[in-house]
Amino acid sequence: MVFEVSFEVCNKVGGIYTVVSSKVPLMQAHYDNYFLIGPLFDTAPAEFIEERPTEPLAKIFSELAREGIKCKYGTWDILGRPNVILIDARNLNQYADDIKKHLWEAYQIDSYGAGGDFIEPMIWSWGVGKFLEKANHQFTHSKNIAHFHEWLSGFAILYLKDQGCHLPTVFTTHATMLGRSFSSTRRKLFLELDSIDPDYEAKQLGVSAKHTSEKAFARHSTVFSTVSDITAQEAQKLLGRKPEVLQNGLPIDLFPTFEESSYQHITNKKRLQQFLISHFYPYHVFDLNKTLFLYFGGRYEYENKGLDVIIEALSRLNYQLKEEGFDKTIVMFFFVAMNSGGPKPELLENKEQVTSLVNDLKEKSDYVIQQLLLDIITDDRYKIQPLPQDFIEGIRREFRFKKPEGNPPLCTHIIDEANDPVIKHCKAVGLTNKEEDKIKIVMVPKYLDGKDGFLNMDYYEVVSASHLGLFPSYYEPWGYTPLESLSYGVPAITSNTAGFGLFLKDKIIGKKKGLQIVDRHRDFEEVVQQLYELLNEYVRYNIHERVSCKMNAHALATYADWRQLIKNYIIVHNKAIVGERTSKESTD
Repeated sequence: MVFEVSFEVCNKVGGIYTVVSSKVPLMQAHYDNYFLIGPLFDTAPAEFIEERPTEPLAKIFSELAREGIKCKYGTWDILGRPNVILIDARNLNQYADDIKKHLWEAYQIDSYGAGGDFIEPMIWSWGVGKFLEKANHQFTHSKNIAHFHEWLSGFAILYLKDQGCHLPTVFTTHATMLGRSFSSTRRKLFLELDSIDPDYEAKQLGVSAKHTSEKAFARHSTVFSTVSDITAQEAQKLLGRKPEVLQNGLPIDLFPTFEESSYQHITNKKRLQQFLISHFYPYHVFDLNKTLFLYFGGRYEYENKGLDVIIEALSRLNYQLKEEGFDKTIVMFFFVAMNSGGPKPELLENKEQVTSLVNDLKEKSDYVIQQLLLDIITDDRYKIQPLPQDFIEGIRREFRFKKPEGNPPLCTHIIDEANDPVIKHCKAVGLTNKEEDKIKIVMVPKYLDGKDGFLNMDYYEVVSASHLGLFPSYYEPWGYTPLESLSYGVPAITSNTAGFGLFLKDKIIGKKKGLQIVDRHRDFEEVVQQLYELLNEYVRYNIHERVSCKMNAHALATYADWRQLIKNYIIVHNKAIVGERTSKESTD
């Protein structure tokens, strides 16, 4: 019986949601009883379908309710429909100070001054620990194991230890808090790794509570693990224990075939082109049939994700292409979810006008086809008007873009542009969407779910519409975004400090590569120059060369198929069971 615990079960926050949800069917195939445990808020998530719990679970829920802990049982409405237990332990807040005091005295977790972003998961995880303690006593007929993702869930490990509960535990850190915070200061984590004092640096960066928690979870879990070889080096130094490696995967068989992805590229590219008409054409016009789409998607971490490197490299490329009069346009999309207002009113108005125009033209599509057929059949013996002149003139009178001053906006939605690092950097290096610019910038500060009322495309649709993904991260424990790119046959650029990049480094073949890797151990200027050279080469490829890159990209994705990687989870779980049994026997 496996209980897999994450704050992102039925609660999408970041990449761990993908890790947990995408491997469900394969976990179910290996385990008779597989449960996911997540947080319960005031309103149950839409993807959670509540059901009546089994009698043993109902008994546990009833006992926990007397302690003020609420539990709900049901299924997660995703592929595999896994069993889910959602837990609300907020009533334990009254004991928060006592728990923090105990964690300091027993495990040296320094949570003095920690805020709600620490206390909320601590309380929830403590409640999860109480549930698991009772479940382990209740289900004695099976070998039980609990697998915890990230520090937010790890306090349950310490609770179980305090209670003397011999439940095998696995703790997986997907990124260390100290490593992420350290790298965001532009210091070279991997060059300084052997010389830094982790506790001192955590205190200086204000992450002592989370860092010392991770150390305790790594030390006291039966098996400690992380997601890549490069993060294993980091975790061993910063957390004091060598971890097992559990690479992240995707169910590649559920992604499009190469033929399907090629078709999706064509259809979704048309949708993106229509969006760009409303964004750019009121200001100036460029040939969308000679336009390449580059994109970045992911967590908005400016230095860690290499956004600074991307903008500098694009600036150099823009200068070079303008100098030589390059005949293509490159649109760079930044898809970064962040707090933002609605779409800019002028862009929304333009989009509505374009949509209305397209609908009007579609109504005349049958007429156009008839006229073109007549033109072909009569061998141009009669002068054919594809659309009546009065119709065209009427539309022209109605359709009037308001000609604005200045350049097309860099951002689609209302944000604090004066303090936004991407917008500020683009303006500083001259990427301002001027008519003569060959590199155009479009920042979309929204989570792409296809229902934003503006772009109305989900993330995978814009990925499939693109030509190249840019992910030159400095700090990237794994890197789902380049893997997702490859899975849609879209070539990508990543780095040698990203777990996924290192994982595929020796597997890349072919002259027109599906994945390129920049060396982030170099100085900043050298990294920028390397990325610039890769981009300068790619934008000059003809369509046949780009197709070769797409084919190689799609093939590379198969190396990270869950069907191959899931075995690592099974191995680690077996190690935890053996390790806990050995520990119990030595204690006895």
